[in-house]
Amino acid sequence: MPQSLCKNYIHLVFSTKRRQDLIPTDSLEGFFHYIGGIVNGYPWRCRTVGANWNENMRKNNAIDASSKNNNSIAANSAKGATSQRVVREGYHTWRTRRPNIPHIQSIPFIILLTLLLTLPAAAQIRDDYDYLKLPTLLEDTAHHKFAARFYCHTFFKNNEYFGDFVKGYTLTGYHLQPEFSYSPNRKLKVQALWDVLRYHGYDKFSKNKPYFRIVFQPTESIRIICGYLDGNVRHGLIEPIYDPERYLTAEMENGLQINLLRPHYGGELWLNWEKMILWGDPWQERLVVGHLSKFHVADKYRFKADVLGEFLVAHRGGQIDSCDGQVQSLSNAAVGMDFHWIGNGGGCFRQLSVRAMAVGYHAIDETPDLPWLDGAGTFVKAHLRLADFGLTLGHWFGYRFVNFRGDLLYTGWAIDPANNRQHRYMAFFGGYYSKRYFDDTFVLRTGVDAWYDLATGNLEYAYMLSMAVNFRKFWR
Repeated sequence: MPQSLCKNYIHLVFSTKRRQDLIPTDSLEGFFHYIGGIVNGYPWRCRTVGANWNENMRKNNAIDASSKNNNSIAANSAKGATSQRVVREGYHTWRTRRPNIPHIQSIPFIILLTLLLTLPAAAQIRDDYDYLKLPTLLEDTAHHKFAARFYCHTFFKNNEYFGDFVKGYTLTGYHLQPEFSYSPNRKLKVQALWDVLRYHGYDKFSKNKPYFRIVFQPTESIRIICGYLDGNVRHGLIEPIYDPERYLTAEMENGLQINLLRPHYGGELWLNWEKMILWGDPWQERLVVGHLSKFHVADKYRFKADVLGEFLVAHRGGQIDSCDGQVQSLSNAAVGMDFHWIGNGGGCFRQLSVRAMAVGYHAIDETPDLPWLDGAGTFVKAHLRLADFGLTLGHWFGYRFVNFRGDLLYTGWAIDPANNRQHRYMAFFGGYYSKRYFDDTFVLRTGVDAWYDLATGNLEYAYMLSMAVNFRKFWR
């Protein structure tokens, strides 16, 4: 029977801005895997992925859009170059001559490819909590109909606190999160997760609950989540406003979340409904509203600068409960700058980040248990990354500052009201080792943090060891 056959070849060329030599040679193999994995997630076959430099550098990607049953191989698109073929599962890689070029971690053509396929992503700048930010199913850049993830985090953290604001304690145990996702199209995801937390030596599960959510992405720059949130340390709030340790102690955030990400702006608004009430319940409802805005004001080669604004508002109250508790609404807010200098790959220096924030506190509803109704503070933190090692150094000044979800080391509200301090002067510093293995499947981290009260001379410290595995599997 007569029939017509057609084979289409697509040649995509990615280039750096102004043809600058910015792509690190020691990271090319990972970029090839990244591109090949995205392309093979579609009904296409990736034939050749490679890099070529003449006077300037180009990134070449040839895609065969024909049937996957066709086993022909595209010709070399980098003519005249001395090349070496390297075969990897799922695609073929063509590597050409490699000159010495500077190293950065945020590659323009990778960001461009991500913009074409999914919601835009922020620059890959790591902080000292990146070990808690392993990839989730939301970060599936290529559309897959079914996906599964298994996350297991084992931890030991000992807090040696001796001051008036929080007592010392130890956290050791494991945290499990199996997660499943169904995506009928590119704009919709239906996901379920089981959250399990068990402390060693404690007879009960501290967390053992199922969660559910729907993720709707009407446009490339807007994402709406209803159900369990992409929250906790992923919000990126500073420690005086949000304590990262809540990842190991608090329930998962549930409610509504809206993410907006444009080329020069990134923001999110969320509502975390912590406690619901029905008619006659003997407790009050509790909820938290949060917001983070990030304006990208500079992105020059290896330097980035952002203007930040963030706030949290916590409310407890209700009208249909039988509790005698008073209505209370408290707020924390901060505004400031974030600076990043990224290394050129010539040595162990990876990045230097500095964050400077002005912080505020305000009690919207006055209650007799609060020591003050208003307060303020300044927070400065520097983070230096040297290969797999990190150093942090910072300073905190607080005046009548009260926080309700932040690290209690930064508050002036003491356990014993007689020890309340209107002024807090504190220096903090820390060091850690954090290493990712097997394409971010396994993370090992150990570190020490210390806080020194400049007014009293009191030194408090904490040390920890953490291991995490994060497996993800995708099906068409």
